[in-house]
Amino acid sequence: MSPSLSPSLTVVAGTIPLQISFLVAFSQLVPAHTVTLFKGVLSLRVPRFPLLYIGIVTVLALTPLLTIASLLLALTGFITSWTYLRFFKTVFPDLDSSQPASMRGDASESFAFAEFFPGPVKPVVAALSDQIFGVLVAMRICTPFSAADVSAASGGNHHHLLQRGAAAPGGVR
Repeated sequence: MSPSLSPSLTVVAGTIPLQISFLVAFSQLVPAHTVTLFKGVLSLRVPRFPLLYIGIVTVLALTPLLTIASLLLALTGFITSWTYLRFFKTVFPDLDSSQPASMRGDASESFAFAEFFPGPVKPVVAALSDQIFGVLVAMRICTPFSAADVSAASGGNHHHLLQRGAAAPGGVR
């Protein structure tokens, strides 16, 4: 067998984007929740988990344990899952509510892209993501949320049910 036809030892699997997609969805479900580890020594808000995971994958991609493909899969999984949940996922409100039959996305401020980042870089990320969103709206890939969508998103239960139509337990989340 010639060396150019030998099989590659690089393994690319789909669990990394699946794992980060789970973390993004979990961040959408409980955006205000804080996890405390080691008897209070380490305390992290749930929306920080995806970025922490990307950081771990980045460090491991610099070692022989993971490849750069793993980092690209993590980044792609993060962006894709957030975009889908934010703009495209069809949500159905409770049958008891007077909401429209179905809505798309999650207009809540707690699920904004900048919320995944630490406080000092949030304004920069928010400004950059607003510019990218403007381009996507101009290209008709995304549609902006209406004022009714935004008010419905912030009109839910106080704690961690800040998604549109989630005014009662068992809401759209």
